[in-house]
Amino acid sequence: MMKGIFFTALFSLMTLVATAAPRIILEDNQTHYQQTAKGYILQFKLVATQPEYNAMMDQVAGLADRLTMQTTEDSDGTFNCVFTVNHQNQPEYVHKMLVSIGVAELEYKGNIQSVDTIIDILKSYL
Repeated sequence: MMKGIFFTALFSLMTLVATAAPRIILEDNQTHYQQTAKGYILQFKLVATQPEYNAMMDQVAGLADRLTMQTTEDSDGTFNCVFTVNHQNQPEYVHKMLVSIGVAELEYKGNIQSVDTIIDILKSYL
């Protein structure tokens, strides 16, 4: 009985880890959300494995005419990012570009949510 519970818990944990996806962490800081006449500049922390990070940067390179993402690796294995969307400054377009590079989730004020909530978050800083 105990052995069955252990294996069920282990399988559940392995499934959760296997389905983890790149996630961005947003701070409640007005300076991290800059809407300009020519685009949008968003600062966040990226939580991703090295293969996920590499895949995302490949996607960014493929969209270089629309966005850039400058990153530095933090000591805790996350990445500090400055995500710049060119030519479009609407929150809906920022969302589209984040989805295009593989972001699935975000963390904001301690809550992990779908990346879809980014639109309302960005609008709250306008």
